Amino acid sequence: MRKGGAGEDTAGRRCLCNGLTATIVLAQRRADGTEPALLTLGQDVGFLPGLVATAGPDFGAADVVAHLLGHTPV
Repeated sequence: MRKGGAGEDTAGRRCLCNGLTATIVLAQRRADGTEPALLTLGQDVGFLPGLVATAGPDFGAADVVAHLLGHTPV
């Protein structure tokens, strides 16, 4: 809001920096709880069809790493 945004536009949104630092176990602690981790996928999603074919639609982070490294899904 300090940069010109509207408060109502923040509903359901999260801070990218805080979420990424929470991912490496440096979450902020607040009165309403601890900041949850946030993982990002990026823009290159061309690998998803192959990943889903080998690991299934409910893949996890370990499946993604194994797929990108050319290993059998875990």
